[in-house]
Amino acid sequence: MVTVLPQEDEMSLVVAQGELDVDQLIAAYGEYLRGNPALLTLWDLSSASLRQIDVVDLRTLAQRVAEEGKGVRSRRARSAVVCARAVDYGLIRVLLAYLVVESYPVRIAVFMNRHEAKAWLRDDAAE
Repeated sequence: MVTVLPQEDEMSLVVAQGELDVDQLIAAYGEYLRGNPALLTLWDLSSASLRQIDVVDLRTLAQRVAEEGKGVRSRRARSAVVCARAVDYGLIRVLLAYLVVESYPVRIAVFMNRHEAKAWLRDDAAE
């Protein structure tokens, strides 16, 4: 289950729990975009598992996210993803590589610590 929460401290927050599949993530991204997201977004997957997602799914996800995210025009937009499991962290790293190939305009980083993710989002010099 993926929930798009109300903005807090000028930051959009998306929280996921349980076993996730690519369709859930695509649907959540669409809902997130329809909610007029802030420039900074925290995707908290620390209570979720990406066990059902494979590399082919990641490629599909990257293509859909890039297609739907074409409207993002701000160079200041950033998203941080938090994962609790090393295997999920690795999958998100692969997703980030695919997003670069797809020319997704938002800077994204993955973390295993929510505090570090929030600090990166708030750091104007973050790359």
